Amino acid sequence: MNRATSTTMELPARALARLIARGESLGPLSGVPVTIKECLDVAGTPSTFGVLSRRTHRAQSDDAHVARLKAAGAIIVGKTNVAQLLAFVETDNPVYGKTCNPWNRDRIAGGSSGGEGAIIAAGGVPLGLGTDIGGSVRYPAAFCGIASLKPTAGRCEDRGRYSFHPGQRAIASQVGVLARHVDDVAAGLDAINGGPPIPDWRSVDMTRMRVGFYLEDGVFASSTAIRRSVAEAAEVLKDAGATVIPWQPPETARAFAMAYGILGADGMQWFRDILQGGPAHPSVNLLLMLGGKPRAMLNAMAAVAGMLGQASLARSLAAAPRACQRIGILGAGRSTGSLPRDIPGRARPM
Repeated sequence: MNRATSTTMELPARALARLIARGESLGPLSGVPVTIKECLDVAGTPSTFGVLSRRTHRAQSDDAHVARLKAAGAIIVGKTNVAQLLAFVETDNPVYGKTCNPWNRDRIAGGSSGGEGAIIAAGGVPLGLGTDIGGSVRYPAAFCGIASLKPTAGRCEDRGRYSFHPGQRAIASQVGVLARHVDDVAAGLDAINGGPPIPDWRSVDMTRMRVGFYLEDGVFASSTAIRRSVAEAAEVLKDAGATVIPWQPPETARAFAMAYGILGADGMQWFRDILQGGPAHPSVNLLLMLGGKPRAMLNAMAAVAGMLGQASLARSLAAAPRACQRIGILGAGRSTGSLPRDIPGRARPM
């Protein structure tokens, strides 16, 4: 499956025994083996973001969220694969290659935290850290059949560095947690929490919750299985006492275009600077190509794609990076399940 990019520390049982022998206090995650998304610094290990020119990089210190996990007693056993520049929903790059879905090697594990999704789903570790600006812990969880959470903006800040331009703050990337069980996600979030204390989720009074749900977002058609899952989740919340109402996201296509425009407002020049002329994944090349085209040309390309019956491609072109120069909500993190590998032109911002 090609999940891990590096293995790092001693065996968890040995590390735990050493702490006990020294009489040190044990944290809430003491002895728990965890993995870390490759882009997050772990001292002495590479953080390449899948960029070949960074293959000799070694971090000098731990990322703040990694340090918090260690302080809680977790044992870092390795780092996991990423989408190049964390820029698309498949985990593949010129440094480490491609990560497959652990349930079906002919399908993808999602991205950009697909290495985490795959290794957790396969039982390699119970818990891991990823990052998420537009789905990067949620896509792998949906594709691999596990749980994840992107924290509220500002709680677990991720500065990005070698992904989408760190200067843009309109869509903030966060460090998120992936695990096989919701309880484990909650424990991980407690450990890395950079904001106010988080109440026990079990203490929430569901009768005070007002939850909107939707089955279609108006951009991508949902699969039957996704529609059924969301409807079943809505019923569970209703049975628990929540007020559950149908709701439709407003102007989804416009929001999609705005997101592309914000993340690529520089015409993807930041990506070019990071790559330094080195090899780029085909999905990154597509973003670079779209980012370099004037709006009029992209509109013309979208119109042609629409006339040829390529509605999804037309929407992507219309929402491409030049576009901006561009209560609870229940919905699926993804409109379909895991996609087959090697579909040309698959590129979505993370």
